[in-house]
Amino acid sequence: MTVGLSLTNSLEAVVITDSRVSGLGRQSDSVNKMGVFSKSSLFHGVIFGTGSGNLIEGVTRSSQEVNAPTLDDYAAQTQRIFTERYTALKTQAIATLRHEIELKMGLLPEAERGKPMEIEIHRAMDAYEEQLRNSATYFSLCAFDNKQGHIRQFFINNGRENEYFGDHQEIGAGSDGANMYFFTKLQGVNPKKLTTFDLFFHGVNAYSLATVNQGVGGTPKIAFLNKKEALILDPVKVRALTNLSGAYLADFIKPSRRKIEGTIRDIVFAKRPDYDSLAKDLRLSLHSLKTTAIPYSAWQERANASVYR
Repeated sequence: MTVGLSLTNSLEAVVITDSRVSGLGRQSDSVNKMGVFSKSSLFHGVIFGTGSGNLIEGVTRSSQEVNAPTLDDYAAQTQRIFTERYTALKTQAIATLRHEIELKMGLLPEAERGKPMEIEIHRAMDAYEEQLRNSATYFSLCAFDNKQGHIRQFFINNGRENEYFGDHQEIGAGSDGANMYFFTKLQGVNPKKLTTFDLFFHGVNAYSLATVNQGVGGTPKIAFLNKKEALILDPVKVRALTNLSGAYLADFIKPSRRKIEGTIRDIVFAKRPDYDSLAKDLRLSLHSLKTTAIPYSAWQERANASVYR
């Protein structure tokens, strides 16, 4: 249960993923769901995924070694890598389940195993199918294609890869929150008119709303993509952006658009952002601002506490 999103104006893009995965009743905020790839004279971009942390990390690492002459070929080869890994893990899981059932049936005389084994197999199949539904894994590519001269996006699952022509794409359990933000706030907006600031502002805000969904959280990763490069932002910058967004959406602070634009540009592009001023505005210590990505819900609670005392 995760979220990944991208927002583009055709020449630039912002990509954001969370870092949370869950399984066996536990969760971790330490999974990398994003990878940067580059074939310098051909294309460069970002791959990001949602679902099984093991599959996501395996595919994103392998995809960086793909040697393809075009972006379309790169997407196709990445899809094949995913299918191979997905099929291998699924085959292994099924073999393990069958072995466990056979061991369990050893408690019964061989002549009495038929019906109980059939029941156990059906139970195992139902449980396995539910597990697959709850941890469905798929990927998105967001890349600048030098030959075509603009950003292109692809959706990849274990059966196919399709080019996606929208200006924003959301995947994972938190996708409905992010999607609702984009469709609410960008009504009637020509995506090609979105500035670099707009991409970061709306992208991070959409991510913040997605964190309300169960299973979405941790310190996100943010990548910025243009015709020159694809780069992943420093975690300190990411936490500052996340905290600014949460406070803004919760009306904990009410800066002018001009001020918030200046703050975001400073965080993203300045070599030495003015974190002291931002920490003061957010009523946080400088250490907390730099080391903790506070979720939107906590900012909303802080804002509400000052209103509903």
